[in-house]
Amino acid sequence: MVRSTQNARAMESQGVPLEQIARVTSRARNDARIAARNEMSAADKAALEIRDLNMYGSRNGPSWGWVVENARAKTGLEGDGLYRFIIGRSHRSNAAVDRAVEIMDKP
Repeated sequence: MVRSTQNARAMESQGVPLEQIARVTSRARNDARIAARNEMSAADKAALEIRDLNMYGSRNGPSWGWVVENARAKTGLEGDGLYRFIIGRSHRSNAAVDRAVEIMDKP
């Protein structure tokens, strides 16, 4: 996630609008999730896809609209404040999922 943080900072210093940075970092996080799942067993991948389908309405994680509405509901923020929140969240891992993956990886 360090590289993603550096990329976001570089984009901001170049004057890229925060909404665009938020979209890019959110997509990068989702792409990383999908890539990680492609390394899992079929059963583990299917379990996480079902979880995502139930949570987000898609097997491939949240849509941009879901990310925005969820962030707005959690924070009440709008505009650049909302996009900064999304950018920050896109650099964090999900502790519950990290623990589940760690458990799945143990023999």
